[in-house]
Amino acid sequence: MQYRHVRIQPHAFRYQERPSDFQRYVDATLKPVSSFAFAYLNDILIHSADASDHDVHVQ
Repeated sequence: MQYRHVRIQPHAFRYQERPSDFQRYVDATLKPVSSFAFAYLNDILIHSADASDHDVHVQ
């Protein structure tokens, strides 16, 4: 398969021009819960020591 240039399509929010701006926004939003949650690519990962902590973190 040949490599090709892929253009990111604009989205209906103000961080449409630069993915790095959107990532910075998501990181700032998650800062209060950064002890157990972080953004990786297009996902938000939540890690917990056990199931009961996880239930609290997900809420």
